[in-house]
Amino acid sequence: MAESQKLTVREIMTKEIISRARHDKEFKQLLLENPKEAVKQVGLNVPDHVDLRVVQETGNVCYIVLPANC
Repeated sequence: MAESQKLTVREIMTKEIISRARHDKEFKQLLLENPKEAVKQVGLNVPDHVDLRVVQETGNVCYIVLPANC
């Protein structure tokens, strides 16, 4: 696989979290209400000083996230 095609750990975990949310409605609800607790269920511990936010797009709302180094 070419260097530019390698997935980052963040991309892999994001795909895993989204997949679980699609198939597990209770997990999805927890993810929206308490993201840090939800991601613990997939093996991620988010430090206290990090603010983790989860939002869900709708048919009329789309989000673009700019990286910190932008």
